[in-house]
Amino acid sequence: MAFKLRASALAVALGLAIFSTAGLAQTYPNKPVKLVLPYSPGGIVDYIGRTLAQHLGDALGQPVIADNRPGAGGMVGTDVVGRSAPDGYTLLMMDPAIIINPTLQESVPYDFFKQLETVSVVSSSPEVLVVSPALNKSIGASYTDMMANKIQFAFSSIAGALPFTTDNRVIPLATTGLTRSEVYPNQPTVAEAGIKNFTVDLWLAIFTPTGTPAPIKAKLNEALIAALAKPELKAAFAKVGVTPRGTSQGDGAAFVKADYDKWKKVITDGNIKSN
Repeated sequence: MAFKLRASALAVALGLAIFSTAGLAQTYPNKPVKLVLPYSPGGIVDYIGRTLAQHLGDALGQPVIADNRPGAGGMVGTDVVGRSAPDGYTLLMMDPAIIINPTLQESVPYDFFKQLETVSVVSSSPEVLVVSPALNKSIGASYTDMMANKIQFAFSSIAGALPFTTDNRVIPLATTGLTRSEVYPNQPTVAEAGIKNFTVDLWLAIFTPTGTPAPIKAKLNEALIAALAKPELKAAFAKVGVTPRGTSQGDGAAFVKADYDKWKKVITDGNIKSN
């Protein structure tokens, strides 16, 4: 009799849990959702995050508030989300630094694979190699600036580079995608320029704290894919050379894990250290 009572109680508890979890998806969201952007305003994460927030809010039926939390190469904002309640009301948009930092940095405040889960990959875009216009001076004159430790070239997101390339304060040389960027159609890819098999995808993805109920993650994924399909969003992304993606949760997680493995090998094999 005691066994039957315990079994009945367990069945009731499981039923209530299933009912409660299903109910979460029906009522979520019933208040604004926060989208943490772990960088200062002005870069690609900020631009894409704020653009997406508007359209994602329309798809969810509640405002999505972009919240800049810069610091430590994205680690401050990432840690904030990793420690947040897993209720679907605190989301993170982040770039590949989220999976590069754990290998590159000596100390990282979050455990990516334990604290965060991928909802969807949002977008892909190449980086652009930009140089100082002063680099057309002679090789002899260039040593003065090199010895002064001045930076004369950098890889940047297209969103970050555009304000400076439009008035020739810096010069774009090449982009890092498989094909030429529509923003810089006259510039070759790095592979075309002579470094074969060189590609860097500056992808962005949405993450939630681990433990977020599956129905909520499913609803977020559905809303993200709907938002990314909007023509207005596609046009806004295209201005900065970004292509919308949208993946299932499983495909998104597998993609991020594969990129983690790739960059871990690059950093380890190259014995690359952060400053």
